[in-house]
Amino acid sequence: MYYNQVGPREATKRLIDLIETGVVDARDVLMASLNWMEDYDVEKMAEANMFFVDYDDEDEDEDEEDEE
Repeated sequence: MYYNQVGPREATKRLIDLIETGVVDARDVLMASLNWMEDYDVEKMAEANMFFVDYDDEDEDEDEEDEE
């Protein structure tokens, strides 16, 4: 089990356990979580986990091509 948080996160632990045991689908939890969160929170989470790094590089490449 992987938990990367400080302090007790009982609901988080329970949900991760349900995913790991196959009781709930990880994609369903992901979609529900992203839809529940404010866009600002999604952006900060994605930046903190470096999910946008490659995506941002692609956007910059497209912008440079458009300028040429």
